[in-house]
Amino acid sequence: MPLTHDLLLVHTATTLVLAGVMWTLQLTIIPILARDTAESWPRHVRAYRGVFRILFWPLVLIEGATGIGVAVLQPAGVPQWLHGVNVGLLLCAWVTVPVTRLVVGHGPVARFHPEGFGKFARLNWIRVAVWTGRSVVVLTMLHLAKTAGGP
Repeated sequence: MPLTHDLLLVHTATTLVLAGVMWTLQLTIIPILARDTAESWPRHVRAYRGVFRILFWPLVLIEGATGIGVAVLQPAGVPQWLHGVNVGLLLCAWVTVPVTRLVVGHGPVARFHPEGFGKFARLNWIRVAVWTGRSVVVLTMLHLAKTAGGP
């Protein structure tokens, strides 16, 4: 199996896991935090931060590195424009994380702030949409590479 296809496979797997993390956060932890009380906030926000520190950020780094590698090496069968879409959405994904925090401010996650966190929860759907779109793109790339004689 060529290195380019291995790299694409790792990139696809990482993107799919991150999309799953985003959906899981959006459908479980974020709704809990959005209707939380001041007393239970610290415990729940620790869980949210833990997911980001332990799972999200390491995977984002792997996804970024493999995404750049795939764009540079360009596996056979994947059109160049699709690599452009992939890299564009990858950059969009990376930008939406800090931009969401900048728009809302650090308050909603740093301290109990129900209104601010509600806004954060709504804006987080952008990140969910970006990673969902990335999932479709990388699965398409993987399919095209396989059809062209890859793994």
